[in-house]
Amino acid sequence: MKRKLLLAGMLGFLGFANAQTANEISSIKSKSNITELNKLKIEVGAREASRIQRVNAHLSANPLANRQLNAGNTTMQLFDVVNGLPVYLALNNVD
Repeated sequence: MKRKLLLAGMLGFLGFANAQTANEISSIKSKSNITELNKLKIEVGAREASRIQRVNAHLSANPLANRQLNAGNTTMQLFDVVNGLPVYLALNNVD
């Protein structure tokens, strides 16, 4: 327990010591192209919406298809549909 607290304290200090100052933050913001970042945000959002639409269409057209599969200790979730074939993403989260 002492080790965990010491490690957490050290990591917290390192994070604080390496944090950006107000001047660094304003410098980063001034060098950023906000217009391009907003375009990218819209583009990525559109791609994500399209992916979700493909997944939902696949599930509607294939009533036996599963959104989530379990194989042993691995849970797989339907992530996308490419060329009519489902693409599953393995979720190996450890609690």
